[in-house]
Amino acid sequence: MHRGQTGRTGKNHLNVETASPHALQDDDEHRWQAIQQAVPGLGNPLFSPQFARVVARHRPDTRVAIARNTDGTAFAFLPYQHRPDGLGRPLSAPFGDYQTVITEQREGFDIQRFLAAAGIRRFAFSGLVGAGHMAATADLPQTEAYQVVLDGAGTDYLEALRAGSPKRYKNWRRLGHKTEREIGPLSMVAPDRDPAVLRQLLDWKAAQMVRTGVTNVLRPAWVQEMMAELMATDDGPFGGLMLTLWAGSTLLGGHFGIRLGGVFHPWIAAINPDYQDYSPGQTFIMQAIGEMNQLGLTTYDLGTGHAHYKAPFCNASPLVASGRLDSRTGIATPPNRSLLGKVSSRLDHIASVELTLGGRLGGILAMGLYAGARLRHRGEDDANEMGA
Repeated sequence: MHRGQTGRTGKNHLNVETASPHALQDDDEHRWQAIQQAVPGLGNPLFSPQFARVVARHRPDTRVAIARNTDGTAFAFLPYQHRPDGLGRPLSAPFGDYQTVITEQREGFDIQRFLAAAGIRRFAFSGLVGAGHMAATADLPQTEAYQVVLDGAGTDYLEALRAGSPKRYKNWRRLGHKTEREIGPLSMVAPDRDPAVLRQLLDWKAAQMVRTGVTNVLRPAWVQEMMAELMATDDGPFGGLMLTLWAGSTLLGGHFGIRLGGVFHPWIAAINPDYQDYSPGQTFIMQAIGEMNQLGLTTYDLGTGHAHYKAPFCNASPLVASGRLDSRTGIATPPNRSLLGKVSSRLDHIASVELTLGGRLGGILAMGLYAGARLRHRGEDDANEMGA
């Protein structure tokens, strides 16, 4: 194993190595996977060594920090993007919606000391899982993520939704019937392995970003290459997964993301803009819940944001935190919500996905050009956009 860095800090000499995911020893990978399987809340594919290796094939700045006991066994892992000046960004940022240290020591884990030993001076996070259990981040405000968690049949879950909110459910059904009358019979392709369909979803999503003045995070070559590799990976418990909704022969929209065993975490949620008045996003979620059993899924993780759209479908809401932690001072700061802070956040968002100077300059130019569009579309119907 190539050790990119070894750090020791504190009275007990915490041993932390950093290396490429490709350099993981078999024992370390097995240990990582065992922790994932044993600890509740760590089953998301974003936390898997398989995903870290995929990202590393397309981003050479991908690293894993590994803490070891005195006997050499690993007890903590953190995959991340190693940026200049000791900045650590989330793995696959901005697609890494969740971050955490993969360890069994959930209560009181000293993340400040761990980061310092790994040489990470500042760690940026957008969805830190377990923040409330770590002293350095315990006081940060947290927000809800949204998940559909099945413990039985998807049809039973949908019936519970109907019973809990009959008026809302009746409206969802009405929209579906309207779609079938005016466009064609509804059907789901799950999984959908057609690369041309994925390309269409990505094109619709990119157009939505331009229309609403959001940074087009799908533009960089590394993103497109990573998506293509994941789309082609469907053997074993880990891989890409796409679900699509059709009305007759018309593609209405779909989700694309990654799965690990029974957990699916979609990144791309896109709809056919010609049919957004039919609210296909709501119809899609109902149909997708109905397909979870046959896909072997127990958790459909919709991430944070768009609560008014996601929350009515979901029955689990784990808490996550956003901000930055300075390992030199131990100070964790939440995002700056002022106007200046929002501008800085947009620039940081561009820097997280654009790895070249030219790409960053292009992103900044686009940010200025589409600022007006962002204001005009601030109230765009999130339900129509499938909550993406």
